Amino acid sequence: MNGLFLKKVEDKPWWSIFFNADDKILAGLSALRDKISPWFESDVQLKQVEVAWNLPCTSYRAAKTLMLNLADNTLLQGVYARLWPEPPEGGKIQENKDGTKNGEVTAYFHQLRPKKGEYVLVKRPDWDAKMYLKEINGIWHLHIEVTLEKPFLKDNGIPMGIPTSVSPDWLKGLPLERFLKFASFDMPAVIDELRGLLSARRFHKRKKKYTSRELHKMTMGLRKLSAAMDYPACEQKRDACKVADIFKDARLKKRIRDGEFDCPYGPVQ
Repeated sequence: MNGLFLKKVEDKPWWSIFFNADDKILAGLSALRDKISPWFESDVQLKQVEVAWNLPCTSYRAAKTLMLNLADNTLLQGVYARLWPEPPEGGKIQENKDGTKNGEVTAYFHQLRPKKGEYVLVKRPDWDAKMYLKEINGIWHLHIEVTLEKPFLKDNGIPMGIPTSVSPDWLKGLPLERFLKFASFDMPAVIDELRGLLSARRFHKRKKKYTSRELHKMTMGLRKLSAAMDYPACEQKRDACKVADIFKDARLKKRIRDGEFDCPYGPVQ
C-alpha cells in the first residue's frame, strides 16, 4: 500500500485526508478509532483496496511501447473484457502532487457480461484493472493497478478494519496472475475450427440440418472474426465466444473460455 485515503462524501461534514502508509500511522489510526468508537468495529471499514505493480523501464519511449503491446495482449482472468484507452488519442504527461508523473494514456480493462447475444458493461465489478506509465524518482515505470471493491474484500475474507501492517498477510494471496493473464489469442486456430464445422453443416454431414438463415449467420460470424484479427486479445477472445454461441457450439466456447487458444505473450515470459 502506498497510502490511506479518507474521502469526503458530498454534503457530509468530513474531508479527504491522505496518509503515507507506514506501520506507526496504522497503529495510531487504530488507537484513534478505539478512542472515538471503541465498541463498533463497523464504524471504520475498508471500502476499497488498490494493489499495484511497477516495472522500471529504460526510457519513456520503451515504457510506452511495452505498455501498448502488453495492453493488446492482456486477458482478464475468468471474465470477458474490452480494452479502452483514455484519452483515446493520448493526452499530456501529468504531474502529481507527490512528485511523480503519469503518462499520456491509461489502458482500462472494462469487464463485460453476456446479455441477449451481446456483451454489456458490468456496472459495478468486484474488481477492475488498468495500466499506465508512472515516473518515480526520475525513472519511468509500467504501472499495473488492480482495484478491489468491498464485495471482493468480503468474499475473500479480507479484514475490513484498519490494516495492522502496510504488508498484511492477505496480500500474498493476491498475485497479479490472479487477475491478469499476459497472452495473445490464437484467432486463426478458432477460425479454422469454425470453417470446418460450417463446411460440415453446409453439406449435412451432421444429423441436424441447418436452414439458409442459420448458415448465413454462421458465415457472417466467421467474417466478423476475420475482421477482428488485429483487435486486442481480450476483444478477440470475447468475439470468438460470441461466434461460438452463433454456432451453438458449447464445447468450443468452453475450450475458448478455459484458455486452450491463449498464447503466452513473449516479452513478459
